[in-house]
Amino acid sequence: MIQGLHSNMKEDNVRFVAILMSVIGLAALMVYLAVVSIPITTVSEVSQKKEGAVVAVTGKITRLQETNRTATLTLTHSCHISVLLFKDGPLSLNEGQDVTVIAKIERYDGKNQLIAHRVSSK
Repeated sequence: MIQGLHSNMKEDNVRFVAILMSVIGLAALMVYLAVVSIPITTVSEVSQKKEGAVVAVTGKITRLQETNRTATLTLTHSCHISVLLFKDGPLSLNEGQDVTVIAKIERYDGKNQLIAHRVSSK
């Protein structure tokens, strides 16, 4: 009986330590994400970045084309770049709107284009 009680206490201690470490890890991750941010990149600087880089770009939507599953934006700020956005519902974006796009740089037809992760109004 004492050995069974001792075994239960060990399991409880292990469970407590596992939960405590999970909470500490999540808290550390939240602090890290709050401190680290993606610097704003101009549209003209995108061509100098490597394919696969994640950037934040601001500009004005000068063209917007939608299909059932995607939207293609032309984002302009002294020059222009194409932004592909995969939709999961209706968009609340309009031509002439200033936005910030967080996106991954990909090559398409020999040019950089952005694959949007998030688009937000300024």
